[in-house]
This record gives sequence, C-alpha cells and structure tokens, in this order.
Amino acid sequence: MKKWQKITLIGCSTWLVLALFIGIAGFFVLRPTWDECGVPHPGSTPDLIFMQKSIHPIIAEYEYKQRFGSGSNVVERWLPLNCGGRTRMNAYRYPSDAMLGPAIRLQDHWGEYLVQIQEQKTYLILRYNGRIFAGEISESSPRSSMLEIYPVGGQPVIQASVGDNQAEDITDTTVAQQPGEYFGRIDGESYPVRFVPVSEEPEVEIKSIR
Repeated sequence: MKKWQKITLIGCSTWLVLALFIGIAGFFVLRPTWDECGVPHPGSTPDLIFMQKSIHPIIAEYEYKQRFGSGSNVVERWLPLNCGGRTRMNAYRYPSDAMLGPAIRLQDHWGEYLVQIQEQKTYLILRYNGRIFAGEISESSPRSSMLEIYPVGGQPVIQASVGDNQAEDITDTTVAQQPGEYFGRIDGESYPVRFVPVSEEPEVEIKSIR
C-alpha cells in the first residue's frame, strides 16, 4: 500500500470514529423521548396510548409501554422490550368476556400481549401444549417460563410465569378461543408512530419469529 493510501485510510477511519462518538454522545445528551399514538377501543374509556422509546445509540432496541387514562388518572404499564428495531403490531379487540371483560390482543413478531381495559394492566400470552396462559407484565424485559409437573397417579399440571408473576390459564376465555376482531395496527416503522385503522388498510398477517 502506498503512503498516500495509508494516510487516506487513517483519515477516513478517524472521521468514522469521530462521527460515531458524536452520535453516541448526542444520544445521551438529548435523551430520546417517548413517541406515542392513540389506540381506539370498545367504549373509548379510558384513553389508550401506545408508547415507544429508543434506548440504545447503536442497536435498534425500543422500550414499549401502554398508557391508560389522561390527566391525573394516568396509569402506565410495560409491554416487552423490542430488540428487533421498529416493527408493526396488529391489534384485535374483544368487546366483552366473562372472565377478562373488554380486552385487546396485540401481536408482533416477538409474541402476543393482552391489554385488559377495565383492570388497566398488560399481560404476556403464553401457549403450551394446547393451553393458553396470561401473565402480568411488570417490567420492560420480563422472562417467562413453563413448567410441566407430573404428579404420581395424576394428570400433568402446567405452571407458567412471567417475571415474578404467576400466569393464569385463560384457555376457556374468548381471547384464547377466538382471534378477535382486527381493527388496525400500530405502525412502529413510521415516524412518528401511528395507528393505522382497518378502514385505511386491510390486515397483513404478522408471523412469529420464535
């Protein structure tokens, strides 16, 4: 390699490192804020707001939250951390269920999430051997586990958990037995994030990568 080529290579590398340093420094100085959009639902009360925020200067990682209510009656709940960059999330509604009440099921590439409107809580949906469970999400990156116990002389028992919360068996509920009514999607690929109603665009299937 000629001397002038080495100088050019060193100069380009220096500028790349400097640009990377400035970008990372800017991320921590500016501190990304929450990007959000409203999510319509049966009854329209309380208000539902989907929230997302970038948490890494280089890797495409986003924290998700669901906000209930407005003004002084705001409640914020976690949805699982997204490590796959901006994505889309389909939304399905269930106007009423004897056990769960009105609810919304959200689905992206990583999994399914239940939003209970009356309780103002979010749950991670787990599926195992034909049974369906829902465990409350109380942190941004909850771990989940499934344990099948075989008691002597008895039927196997499945114990499921999300973080430190025991997951409840919801197999017999409407949410588990029916896909729900698709009413739109949360489009995280756009900026700012927005809700796209079914009247604007039809449903596009989202396949799980797990």
